[in-house]
Amino acid sequence: MYHGYMPRGRQADQKLGPQSGRSFAGAPIGILLVEADYAMLPGNVANASTYDFPVLYHVLEGVTFERIAVADPAVLDILIAGGQTLIGNGVRTVVSACGSFANYQRATAAALSVPTYLSSMLQAPWIQGACSMEER
Repeated sequence: MYHGYMPRGRQADQKLGPQSGRSFAGAPIGILLVEADYAMLPGNVANASTYDFPVLYHVLEGVTFERIAVADPAVLDILIAGGQTLIGNGVRTVVSACGSFANYQRATAAALSVPTYLSSMLQAPWIQGACSMEER
């Protein structure tokens, strides 16, 4: 079953029908956002014009930069619920817009049924591995 997204090349051999509880489709990426008030210019994860494909946002009510910076344990349940909401709306990957969500990566990824990338900090081992031995 495809929830709001059909991989290219497979549309012709799939029967499409109404999907209960879905009023829209076609956003393969879901983005969890901190409740914040700052300039979200093009290029920012929280600005939809940054992407040349549709994305779906979910604001994590009550989750502030301060709460995630101190790894507030209550944030985990809110993150998981937000991710499940996005998945229920058809996204195939969940990401977030704050590096400090790294504190919650493992538990959230384990709880969600789609690939989940909460922090740009996840790239650190990949970047380190790309450095030559002289640079280390």
